[in-house]
Amino acid sequence: MSAFTEHGTTGWLLPSDLSRVVHLDHDARLNNAVFSPDGAWLAALSYNGVRIWNREGKLEAKLDTGGPTIAGSWSSDGSWLVTGTQAGTLMIWDRSSWRARKTVQAHVNFIRTLAIDDRDTLIASAGGDGTVKLWEAEQLLQVARIPTGMRVSHLAFERDRILISGPLATQAWRCDRYGD
Repeated sequence: MSAFTEHGTTGWLLPSDLSRVVHLDHDARLNNAVFSPDGAWLAALSYNGVRIWNREGKLEAKLDTGGPTIAGSWSSDGSWLVTGTQAGTLMIWDRSSWRARKTVQAHVNFIRTLAIDDRDTLIASAGGDGTVKLWEAEQLLQVARIPTGMRVSHLAFERDRILISGPLATQAWRCDRYGD
């Protein structure tokens, strides 16, 4: 199963054999879409928040993020979702209730991309100013700030490092595990 969006208000769920294409209609422009690790849920990020769709294309929830949502990432077990907004707000949503568990003003401007480590203990957020911040996931407390000096387009955790990529470079920063 894959998802496809255009810079419009419609997305599609595309099964691998294309036997049943499902339209995911929105009333605002779509920015991105991210599947849960098991493929059961799709978080469609748009100008008016987040919509959660199941794999059959049924709308399960509408998450009010207070504005345009650009970035999202699921926990490794899919039990929670973290989102980042154009206003720089970071929010953690519990899948059981689709309520915001934690909210913080993370950056002074938009959050471009997010990543969660493999133990679901750290969240990395990249702001429009090129600053990457690391957050302890349970309490959503900032534990580190990395001034990258570049526009960050992708974040990934790898063992004891965080990889930070931009249009012209990739940086690797040592990342001691929170709670070790």
